[in-house]
Amino acid sequence: MPARAVRRAFTIIELLVVVAIIGVLVAILIVGLDKARTMARVAGCLANQRGISLAQASYALDNNGALASPRTSYGGGSASATFTNPCGTVSFLMNNGSTSSTTYHSWTASYGAGVVGGTEMEYGLNSTNVAAKALSGGKLFAYIGSFAAYRSPIDPTTRVRSYSLNAFVGVTVPTDAPAYLQSWQTWFCAQGVTPRELVTTHIKMIKDPAHTLFSLVEDDSDGFNFNNEGWLIDPRPPPGSPAPPHALSPGTWGNSGGLAGVG
Repeated sequence: MPARAVRRAFTIIELLVVVAIIGVLVAILIVGLDKARTMARVAGCLANQRGISLAQASYALDNNGALASPRTSYGGGSASATFTNPCGTVSFLMNNGSTSSTTYHSWTASYGAGVVGGTEMEYGLNSTNVAAKALSGGKLFAYIGSFAAYRSPIDPTTRVRSYSLNAFVGVTVPTDAPAYLQSWQTWFCAQGVTPRELVTTHIKMIKDPAHTLFSLVEDDSDGFNFNNEGWLIDPRPPPGSPAPPHALSPGTWGNSGGLAGVG
């Protein structure tokens, strides 16, 4: 009679090897899924910002080329201004001569009932106050059309808005920040920039729009629970730097609370 085959069970070592292989495969799968989710969130964030930039362009088409202001409030102040530096003088008419909250063309309306305790409020989103219109009261909301588009998928906070606009786009000459060795006027003039070139209130005044960063996700650190005003990178050497020509480290991030727009 032929001998019967003897069944052989797996050894502990073989089982451990199989378990280890399965564990590695699961880990690779988890990392891949996590990377895919991250890429999807980044893609969603970029899509939101693309939509906001298209909304700005559409707004300009409907307003004789005028861009919405990157400010998050109406600002108030004078309805006109004159800027002079050694390179020249230029006069501005702020917001078509009006700086009231109802006519100022801020892209959001983060003031009054739209901000409570340093937090942007929006009726039906995080507020029951019908006057809370931090997003819907802004000039770009009719073009953006969705509350979700104001919030980045990669934003870990509970804010209603994640994005901040470039403070050099849609504004007159920016107000200065303290502590710098040179004023805006002196520094820009030294670079051969005229006062008129600092004005970006209209889309035709943007010299290189294809290479101009328009928006970003910003974690504001000035005491507000939202992106207060626009963002900018100050091209001058930061405060405390050695005097030129030794100050070679420009690029200080900052907010732009004093910027004004023109209608």
